[in-house]
Amino acid sequence: MHARMAKYGRGPDEIRIFPGIMPIVGRTEAEAQEKYEELRSMVDDSVGIAGVAPAELAKILFDKYRIFTVAIDGAGVRGVRVTPQVFTTTAELDQFVAALREIAA
Repeated sequence: MHARMAKYGRGPDEIRIFPGIMPIVGRTEAEAQEKYEELRSMVDDSVGIAGVAPAELAKILFDKYRIFTVAIDGAGVRGVRVTPQVFTTTAELDQFVAALREIAA
């Protein structure tokens, strides 16, 4: 990405990459908000492991792996809530999945 900046007449230090930012654009703020809500409705941001209580899973993830989650056990949800903006890189997702597999084993 930085190397391509010259093509546009800019230096490599004139770009900043923010992996956690996802702009939602609409003709109006209301349209952008509607698009955002539709996208959020498609994201399942909680996970659980059979036989492990949500509070215990959250504790293990934090104490052993330093992965912060929020335990939810009610309103039709039983698991830990994971914030998608926190796990933005492949390495972070791999670490999270590896931790879940180890706990579930």
